[in-house]
Amino acid sequence: MKKMIIAVMGVVCGAAIMMGVTVNHYQTKIANLENEVESLTDDYESLKSDNYYLSQRYDNLSSDKEELDSQVYNLMEGKNYEITIDHDGDSYTYTQKGKGLFKKTSKRIVSVSDVSID
Repeated sequence: MKKMIIAVMGVVCGAAIMMGVTVNHYQTKIANLENEVESLTDDYESLKSDNYYLSQRYDNLSSDKEELDSQVYNLMEGKNYEITIDHDGDSYTYTQKGKGLFKKTSKRIVSVSDVSID
């Protein structure tokens, strides 16, 4: 009888230990999944803000392109125009008042920024 009680207690203790290990294992899995969900949520929020920035940048570039297209049209039609092009820290401004395309009164104004002379 004693052996039977010891055997039953051993089975009960073993089952309790196995349940504890199993519960601990699943709690760890749940914690890892919660961390992954938080990480993915943060990544999603970051992508949303990046998408908003890119959307704003696209809108700004679209309006700049429309303005440039208008000035190029004026240039080709011989109307007054002023085009400014920024390239590598240099700003080039082309203006014309009252003459056709590539007439002598066309002039180029160059303003250079960030230039160092050694």
